[in-house]
Amino acid sequence: MAPRSTSSTRWTSTSPSASPASRSSRLQGGNNTVLIVGGIAENHPQAAAIRAAARDFAAATGAKLCRIPQGANAVGLTRAGVLPAGKDVAAMLAQPRPAYVVYGLAPGLDFADAPAARKALVGAKVVAFSQFACVSTRDVADVILPIGALPEIDATLTNLDGA
Repeated sequence: MAPRSTSSTRWTSTSPSASPASRSSRLQGGNNTVLIVGGIAENHPQAAAIRAAARDFAAATGAKLCRIPQGANAVGLTRAGVLPAGKDVAAMLAQPRPAYVVYGLAPGLDFADAPAARKALVGAKVVAFSQFACVSTRDVADVILPIGALPEIDATLTNLDGA
């Protein structure tokens, strides 16, 4: 959806059934057009392909691309260089590791492929940092270390604009 250039904010959208060429031509040359990619796309098993398609679509139409990152401070962590090198989650689950450190997630709820996650985690040493000890965390963790919920901690977060 993109706001039209009028004094009042109105939203336009393209029909999901419209052809890609139709959607693209309708958006080309539009002012202030933004393509927003959020959590469902970011958590999808094909997230990299979705991000690439969104980037290509935005470039082809002149739209701005706004990716809403996962987590409260994903932007800040990225800027601080706290990104793992090597395998992504799918690869680490497909070729299980001897140990995992999981932070702030429920293994039974927060993986795109929960059965694969459970299978990999059950066979490994797991240290979990969690705000609560849900059943799926207790089932796989060798150690559960408590962390505070965001409203309970003194923290600095970086927003989408980098501020």
